[in-house]
Amino acid sequence: MVTALLLIIYIAFIGLGLPHSLFGAAWPAIQADFALPLSAANYITVLVSGCTVLSSMFGARLVNRAGTWAVVAASTAMAAAALLGFSLSGSLWVMCLFAIPLGLGAGAIDAALNNYIALYYSAMHMNFLHCFYGVGVVVSPYIMSVMLENASWRAGYRTIFLLQAAIAVVMVLSLPLWKRVKHKAVQEEEAAAPRTLSYIEMAKSKLIRLDWLMCIAANAIEGVCGAWGATYLVYAHGLGEGAAAKMITLFYIGMALGRFLSGLLSAKLSSWRLIHIGTACMVLGIVLMFLPVPTVAAAGLFLVGLGNGPIHPNIMHLTPRNFGEDVSGSVIGSQMAAAYFGIMAAPPVFGFLAEKISAALLPLYLVIWILIFVVAMMFFLRLKNHKTNEIQL
Repeated sequence: MVTALLLIIYIAFIGLGLPHSLFGAAWPAIQADFALPLSAANYITVLVSGCTVLSSMFGARLVNRAGTWAVVAASTAMAAAALLGFSLSGSLWVMCLFAIPLGLGAGAIDAALNNYIALYYSAMHMNFLHCFYGVGVVVSPYIMSVMLENASWRAGYRTIFLLQAAIAVVMVLSLPLWKRVKHKAVQEEEAAAPRTLSYIEMAKSKLIRLDWLMCIAANAIEGVCGAWGATYLVYAHGLGEGAAAKMITLFYIGMALGRFLSGLLSAKLSSWRLIHIGTACMVLGIVLMFLPVPTVAAAGLFLVGLGNGPIHPNIMHLTPRNFGEDVSGSVIGSQMAAAYFGIMAAPPVFGFLAEKISAALLPLYLVIWILIFVVAMMFFLRLKNHKTNEIQL
């Protein structure tokens, strides 16, 4: 039963990934259809990410009151409805309305399931969980690219809606399975004596603040590549919209592959070692993106995704060990909020730079975020090594 529940959780994370990469792949076509400026994409990305931050902040409270199953089932259904709304939208402003439930649903699913896996499963399962998220973010831009070449971006959104709706049905029907494994989970939770922390309490910890900065930077890289990677290939390398949408799937394939390999290697390598290897891979990918060759730039995006993939799941899996199992729910919720803040804040800044200067600035912009991540990680490890129990929460 525990294995069957794990499979259900993996399916839920496919659903979490499906909408995540869809808008970036569709944006060049949406922009042309609605005759919008390049930076207008920021309205959608900021709204989705802002609402995700909000629901992540309260994820631990929602789970404590309603339970993990209820939060995941309701949020998946909400995301499906939002995708249908996107496909029917006649203007950017209507899309903005549907961006709100899309973001709220994503944050609740992310916070609930990441804490569940961090507490009750191994690092391998955490990496595989995010690998299935990678499956979702690979599938949706590929489907969108096919629809852009043969139909329209609206058909792409409708197709992803059908997949998301099917996953929502699976989540609703999985209630008996959650009930069967509930007793074991309750016993483990009682042993951990979970506590809910306020953001003021967590912000007092320098270790948590550095952890937030790592989450912001790592996910800023993911968000920028996802939102603007296709546009970068169109405007900086002259690819067509459909070809660029297909090329950007390499980034998401890299993310999924990175998490899969990280899961396999987690039995032999520590989470920190996997994070270090991923960081080095991202650096190599960014270097390749500076070269003025479309295929090499696409290969660079693949390596950035490959290196970025293992970082976030391994940071979260370390949370119970770094901060204590009793507060892991609150800390992971705050990590998700920080992560989506990075996804929310970084792409609009680049959108402004791309419109005012050039989309070719993408590799340089990524250099800034990788430097922020590396510096935050160095200070985190130094503080953790000197003060192994720095937080008394």
